[in-house]
Amino acid sequence: MLSALRAVDPGPGALAGVTTLPKLAIARYLGPSAQNARAYFVHLWALLRPALTERAAVAPRIWSC
Repeated sequence: MLSALRAVDPGPGALAGVTTLPKLAIARYLGPSAQNARAYFVHLWALLRPALTERAAVAPRIWSC
């Protein structure tokens, strides 16, 4: 899973990284675009949620604001 998370492209001109600790994953984004940052974290979440909870990666309602 870690290699799949690290393979996610953060977008042009951005840097990103994923680190794991016991029972914790930390994702970082540094770049010029808030939209690309959001897309990056949504992509990570879409990979993680099904793997960890065996549920579809349906975006939470609060994200539609």
